[in-house]
Amino acid sequence: MLEPGEELTVARRLREFWERRPAHDESSKTHRPAGRMIGTSAALLTTELTNIMPGKRASTQLAYDASAVALLVYAGGFVASFWLPEPQQDKLPD
Repeated sequence: MLEPGEELTVARRLREFWERRPAHDESSKTHRPAGRMIGTSAALLTTELTNIMPGKRASTQLAYDASAVALLVYAGGFVASFWLPEPQQDKLPD
């Protein structure tokens, strides 16, 4: 568990990393830790919330929890998609 104030240190280091990262080329895809960090956080969230999910068996609780985390991820992606830029009309195929 992070101590108070450590969240800011982690956020600051991530911001510094993103400012120093290379331009958009194929080799920079391996240097982006965001996907790994989000995926690891989702796995931790899934296992931590299993205890409060309904069900008698641990496997049932884990299944409910995994579906809840997946729904949360899809909802977050849906909401974030509203901030994507629209394509330019002159660049659209006919």
